[in-house]
Amino acid sequence: MALKNRNRKRASQTGEQQEEEEEGAYVEVGATIESGVAGKASATDNGAASSGTFAPLAAAVDPAVKAEGAQQAESPPDTCYPHQLSVYRLYNTMVVQGLVACIIVANFLVTIAEKEWDPYKPEMQRYRDTWRACEYTFNSLFAVELVLNMAGSGVGSFFWKNPWNVFDFVVVVVGILTMSGALEGPLENLRMLRFFRVFRLFKRVESLNKIVTALLKAIPGVLNAFLIMLIVMCIYAIFAVEYFSSFGETGFYTTVGKVADADGTLRSRINNVSSITARSMRYGEEYYGTFSRALYTLFQVLTGESWSEAVARPLMFGDEAHNNAFGPALFFTSFILLTQVVLVNVVVAVLLDNFVTEPSAPAAAPAPIQESESVPTSTTADAASAADAAENSAAERAALATQLSTLKEDVAGIKSQMGDVVAMKQQLDAVLGGVKQMHATIKQKAPFLSA
Repeated sequence: MALKNRNRKRASQTGEQQEEEEEGAYVEVGATIESGVAGKASATDNGAASSGTFAPLAAAVDPAVKAEGAQQAESPPDTCYPHQLSVYRLYNTMVVQGLVACIIVANFLVTIAEKEWDPYKPEMQRYRDTWRACEYTFNSLFAVELVLNMAGSGVGSFFWKNPWNVFDFVVVVVGILTMSGALEGPLENLRMLRFFRVFRLFKRVESLNKIVTALLKAIPGVLNAFLIMLIVMCIYAIFAVEYFSSFGETGFYTTVGKVADADGTLRSRINNVSSITARSMRYGEEYYGTFSRALYTLFQVLTGESWSEAVARPLMFGDEAHNNAFGPALFFTSFILLTQVVLVNVVVAVLLDNFVTEPSAPAAAPAPIQESESVPTSTTADAASAADAAENSAAERAALATQLSTLKEDVAGIKSQMGDVVAMKQQLDAVLGGVKQMHATIKQKAPFLSA
């Protein structure tokens, strides 16, 4: 009997030990999954600049990480002297860049005011001293800004590889040479570069910079469309010289109209219209005398500037060597439909395609992250490609953010299930304790049952 009691007690202790081990295993699994997710998130936050794969994910989840990634998009230059990095960071602060942008706008407005209120040669201007003082002030400010930029970026390739820095350098150097009086004769025309200082806003205003970048990237496709349009216009210009250059060569052309007599009878009326233009040239000679003239006339037709009245109607109603309107009408209507309706829209379509297309091809969507799989690392060997992918691949950011959110939800569900299991175990422990207590009570009151 005592042996049976020891066996039952040993079995009870063994069951409790197994339940405790199972509970510990559940807790360990939950802790492992949770620490793994935390480790992935930490790796994402800390290694965004190096891995490149989870930088978009971190930026999508945490705005602070997004701002940090924007600052790391352009790595600072290699320092060549003390405090260079501090100068670089100071120059690229929003305060300094905003101040420079305000100076550029002020310079542009002053130039507009000069050309509006005092649009004369320098020696005849009424406020020449005022305009010169403004010019010297802005040139000095831009020179200080250029020195600050070069001091922060260094005089190496980091500064010169940026086209906007090269543009700033040329404009500022021309301004300094203008102040020193070194630009004389034909070189004095270089002063007009100061009118283009407003383009420096494109480097500092992100939205304007995106537009300019898209336009530059659209140049190859737009040039192809323009080439097709130029070929079509050249073909039409050749036909125009062939058939219309002799129009009005006698000094007049004839139009035929219909008039009614007193009895209502219609008869033809012939009118002689002068073909001499305002420049004392014959119509056909001025508009279609050579290939270049015909090409420019067709460009006028393409722009829609008084082309019907000044260009097309004399040919349509003239009765000298062109005794019907069908030929000129077909010529100009087909030209308008082909160039202004079709090819111009092709150019617009090419531009829009570059505006709506991502600068770089988005990476393929990664496979769903399983609990047993490790987080994939970046396979991009080139640091610049990794930075571009981190900045431009919106699809990858959305996919990785969705995966992290799903993984967190799965972990939360597992933790909830573990809580239910622990609660059930506690209930079973309570029931088992009650059964043990009842067994002990019965054993005390009825000793013969234990036998």
